[in-house]
Amino acid sequence: MSDPTHQSANPLNRSTIGFLIGLGVFAIITLIRLAGWLEPLNLKWMDAAVRWTVHWGFSPSPENIAVVTIDQTSLEQVHQTMAQRWPWPRIFYARMIEYLHQQGVRAIVFDMLFTEPEIDRMDIAGETSDAALVDATHKAAMVHHAFMPLRQGLEPDAEKWTALHSTQPFPTNFPALFSGFSLPVFASMASPSADLIANARTVGSVFIQPDRDGIIRHSAPLGIQCNGAWFPSLPTAVAWDFLGRPDAARVDGSLQLGSIPCPLTSQGRFIIGWYGNRPGTHSPFAHFSAYSVLRSSAQLDAGLTPDIPPFSFLGKIVYVGSSAPGLSDLKATPLNSNTPGVDIQATMLANILCGHAVARTGTATGSALLLALCLLVGGGTAHNRRTWWHMIGILGVLIALLAFSVALLALRRIWFDPLPMVAGIGLTWVGVIFSNYLHERRQGLVVRGIFEHYLDRSVVQTLVADPRQVRLGGERRHATVLFSDVANFTSTSEQLNPEQVVHFMNLYLNAMTEIILAAGGFLDKFVGDEIVAIFGAPQSMPDHAARACQAVLRMQERLRELQPAFRDAGCRTEIFSRTGLSTGELIVGNMGSETRMNYTGMGDTMNLGARIEGVNKVYGTRVLVSGQTAQDAGPDFVWREVDAVRVKGRATPVSLFELVGGPAGVSTEILVRLHGYQAAFAQYRQRHWQEAIAMLEPLATAGDGPSINLLARCRTYVQTPPPADWDGSYTMVTK
Repeated sequence: MSDPTHQSANPLNRSTIGFLIGLGVFAIITLIRLAGWLEPLNLKWMDAAVRWTVHWGFSPSPENIAVVTIDQTSLEQVHQTMAQRWPWPRIFYARMIEYLHQQGVRAIVFDMLFTEPEIDRMDIAGETSDAALVDATHKAAMVHHAFMPLRQGLEPDAEKWTALHSTQPFPTNFPALFSGFSLPVFASMASPSADLIANARTVGSVFIQPDRDGIIRHSAPLGIQCNGAWFPSLPTAVAWDFLGRPDAARVDGSLQLGSIPCPLTSQGRFIIGWYGNRPGTHSPFAHFSAYSVLRSSAQLDAGLTPDIPPFSFLGKIVYVGSSAPGLSDLKATPLNSNTPGVDIQATMLANILCGHAVARTGTATGSALLLALCLLVGGGTAHNRRTWWHMIGILGVLIALLAFSVALLALRRIWFDPLPMVAGIGLTWVGVIFSNYLHERRQGLVVRGIFEHYLDRSVVQTLVADPRQVRLGGERRHATVLFSDVANFTSTSEQLNPEQVVHFMNLYLNAMTEIILAAGGFLDKFVGDEIVAIFGAPQSMPDHAARACQAVLRMQERLRELQPAFRDAGCRTEIFSRTGLSTGELIVGNMGSETRMNYTGMGDTMNLGARIEGVNKVYGTRVLVSGQTAQDAGPDFVWREVDAVRVKGRATPVSLFELVGGPAGVSTEILVRLHGYQAAFAQYRQRHWQEAIAMLEPLATAGDGPSINLLARCRTYVQTPPPADWDGSYTMVTK
C-alpha cells in the first residue's frame, strides 16, 4: 500500500507557521492592552461576573454592619410629625447617637458632611444644635465623622487643621505605607467643625471616584494627600480603629491591617467585593429608617415599646447616611444604577474588615498566559484539519476561560481578565485556519480515498491527523473494553414483529451509542444486540477506566428513562442490559483485507471483557468489571467485590467487582447490603461457611443476586469443601 504521508506537508513547517502566527497575535493583543482599548470590555465583563456571583449566592452580606438611612419616607414623616424640613437640625443626629450608643453599637459612622455651622430655627438655635451633636459625639466616644477633600480651595482653617492632626487616625508610618502609589493630591477640604473633629473617634475622607463610564467598581483611595499631609479614607480609619489600631504594613502590594490583607491597585484602591441583598430587601445590610430610629428613641424616653426591636444594633457598626433621591447620594455600581452612597461606604468597610477586597491578577501573569495560549492554539490548530471539530474545542476553551474568571471571582475573590486571552485564541485560530485550508485542499483526494474504509468518526479524526495509520497491523494500548447486551433479548424479540424489532434496536442502540461516544469511547462494533466499545483507543486517555464506568452508569440510567418508549415499541417486560468491563493491554489497529478494513481491538483483555459480561447472569448483576478496571477507575465509584473466578478459557483467577454507583453515592439501604455482603465474603474466603451462611441468608431473602449465588456455594462447600490449597477463587464452567 502506498504511503500517503509522502504527499503531506512537513509537520514541522506547519507547526512553525502556527507558532509564528501565535507570536504575532500575542504582540498585537499586548499593544492593544497597553493602549487600554480592551479595558472597557473587561470592565463590562467584570460587571456581569459580579452580578452572577451575587445572584448565585457566593457573596453573602456581612452581619456586623447596619445602616440608618435618611430615605424619602423619613423625610416625609419627620416633616409631618415633627414639622421639620430638610436639612434636619443636628440635634436629631445627636439623638440618634445617644439612642444607638444605648443599644450597644460598636461604632457609629456618619457618611454625611457637617461642614457649615447649623442655622438658627424657630424652635432651636443653631449653636445649641451644633453643641448637642458635639456633646453626643464626645459622650459616645465611638463616632466617626467624614470630610471631603477638594482639588481647589483655600488652605484648611488653622483650628480645624490642628484638630485633625491631634486626632491622627492612623499609624505614624502612614505616608510610607502609600509611597509608590499614584494617590490623588488635594489642596483643601470641606471638614466638620474643630470641636466635632476633636471629639470624633476618627475622621476620614469620603472621596470616591467612579471609572470612566461613571460606574463605581473600585474603592476610594485608602489614603489621600491634602495640603502636604496624609489622611486615610473613612472606611480605612474605621476599620483600623475597629480592629484595635493594629500595626499596618505593606505586604506584596497589599495593605495589611494586623493579619487582614487588602490588595491594592497602583492607585491605592481595591476592587470592591460586592454583596448580595438581604432577603426581601434592596441592600446587603440591615437598613433602618432614620425616622424609625428617632421615633424609637422618643418611645424609650416615654417608657413605651420602641418600633425597633431590642438588640437590633447590638455589637454592630452602624453607618448613617442618605438614600432619598433628592439628596443626591445615589451612584451607579455593577449591581444597581441607583445605589445609596452609604451602602457603598459600608461595603468598602466590610471588604477591609472581612478580607473581601478583590485582588486582580498581575499583568505579567496575564501576559505569560496569553503567550502560552497563542502558541498552544497556533501549534495545535496547525495539525488539525477538521475545522468544525476544532472550532468546538476552541469554543469550549473560550467558554472555560470566561467561566474560570467568574469562578475565580466567586470562590477566591480574585479578578482575572479573560478577554485578552479570548481575543488571542480567536485571532490565532482564524490566522492558522487559512493556512490549513490550503493544505486541506491539496490533501483532499488522498484523504477521501482513505476515509472510504472507515465509518466511525473518532477513527476518521485520528487518521486525518496521521494518515500513516492506514496500514495493516496496529499498536499496543492500555485501554478499557466494554461489552454490553440486552438481557433476554431472544425472548423479547420473539414477542415483536420484524418492524418492531428494528424500531426497538434502533432506539436502544442509538441511545447507548450516544452515551459511549460522549464519554470518549470508540464504538468498535454491533453484534446483534451486543455493543462492543473501547475506551483509550484510538485516542489515548489516562482516565479511560473511569470514563467507561461513568458511561455504563449513564447507560443504566438512560435505560430506565427509555422504559415508556420500549413499552410503546411493543416490549412487554422491563428492558435492561448486562455489561462487562475489562482493563489491560490490547492490540488496536486496522485489521482486515486490502479492500476492506476495520479499526478494532483484539487480545486477552477483549476476551475477558466478553466473559465478564456473560458472568452477570450467574450473579444476577447488571454491571461487572475486572479488578484492574475497579483499581484504575478509582475510589470515586461505589464498588462491591463479588467474587474471584476463573472464566472459561483463562487459568488465572480474576477478581470481579460490581459497579453499584458513581460519585453521587448510593442510598443507605444499598450501603448496608454491600457491607453485609463484604462481611460474609470475608468469612467465605476464610472457609467459615456457617458464619457466611448466617450473614447471607437475610440478603438472599431480600433478592440480592450475588448473595443468592454465594449462599448456594457456601451450602455446597459445607458438604464438599474445596481442597486445602484453595485460593478463594471459583472456576466457571460456562461462558
